[in-house]
Amino acid sequence: MNLGLVKELGDRAAQGRAFGNLGNTHYLLGNFVEAIKFHRQRLSIAKEFGDKAAERRAYSNLGNALIFLGQFNAATEYYSSAELSFCI
Repeated sequence: MNLGLVKELGDRAAQGRAFGNLGNTHYLLGNFVEAIKFHRQRLSIAKEFGDKAAERRAYSNLGNALIFLGQFNAATEYYSSAELSFCI
């Protein structure tokens, strides 16, 4: 998926998926700060659409990246948000 193309087309849902994919790629490469930037954008778009499943994935992915940065309290907050989104 080409982020530039879906931005040009104005397809926000596809942009969200692209941001999530980029976040996962940076995570796997060990670029955790970059991964967090992309997953935050994914989370924002998921909230825009009320996509609870995508929100849960974004929260979890953010928590995972923060663990590797040693930011355990922040990671716990994201994991808690992921858990709470199951209840809503």
